[in-house]
Amino acid sequence: MKKQKISAKTVALMAMMIALAMIFSYVETMIPINFGIPGVKLGLANLVIVAAIYLFGGKQAFLISIVRIFLSGFMFGNLASIMYSLAGGICNAFKSVFD
Repeated sequence: MKKQKISAKTVALMAMMIALAMIFSYVETMIPINFGIPGVKLGLANLVIVAAIYLFGGKQAFLISIVRIFLSGFMFGNLASIMYSLAGGICNAFKSVFD
């Protein structure tokens, strides 16, 4: 297996995308929209993941998604929200990572 080196520029861009996704997650918690189903949100932070798939590819976008899920879950949610978001993130990644 060949190791792939990631440049400092890529790491910095990925960190900025994680920070932007965290900001979107915070904004999403402030929007009082009730869909009638508990736990349903708009998914604004997923816009950053779509941009990451376009810029970096599937594997780095999956990493950004996992880090964002854990950080936003610990800051703005609870264990149940982490589990639901993680399940959605993993299901979403199958198409982009394994293609």
